[in-house]
Amino acid sequence: MNEKERRAYLKLLHYGLIEIRHLSSQKSLFHFIKNRKKINNLSDVLHNLPILLHSDRFDEKLIWNQLIDTVPEYIEYFREVYEDELSAYFEFNFALVEPWCELSEEARDVMTRELYKELKDRDSLFFNKFTALARRIDNDDVLFRAKNQDEDEFFVVAHLTWNNTLPSLHIYKSIEEWKIDHMMKTGKSTKY
Repeated sequence: MNEKERRAYLKLLHYGLIEIRHLSSQKSLFHFIKNRKKINNLSDVLHNLPILLHSDRFDEKLIWNQLIDTVPEYIEYFREVYEDELSAYFEFNFALVEPWCELSEEARDVMTRELYKELKDRDSLFFNKFTALARRIDNDDVLFRAKNQDEDEFFVVAHLTWNNTLPSLHIYKSIEEWKIDHMMKTGKSTKY
């Protein structure tokens, strides 16, 4: 299993735990008892996932079959979480030049949520999916991977405003175009 798949399964586990917490935090005893079977089923399937992900005994078909057999009402949701994480994963095949730096997974989530907030009317935009990848450490420019309805991939530098106003966007057709036309020109060796 590669790192991309491992991260997708960890995201699936994370969302499964959130669902367990939601089901178990019902205000009335009646709702808790009603949800007990779902809680137990989700727990049974997910509890060994972290150990299996780091062993050579991981069986992808077994995990999905267990999910289908025990919690069929969640299979579409979990498949979507898994597929979204697979498509969101990105690994740079070159070194970033200062002031650009890669983002942690948590920072990726924060920056992506902020861009969606600032693009309130994003239905009118060409893109419908964004994933933060890197940022400049000296300003609020963030590099995003963007996809349109046809799943075509682009790269967008957004200058986040952090006040819900529309950010400026610069669009690149490929990561290589961004690297040459933006990163190398704004990098450490370039005077501002």
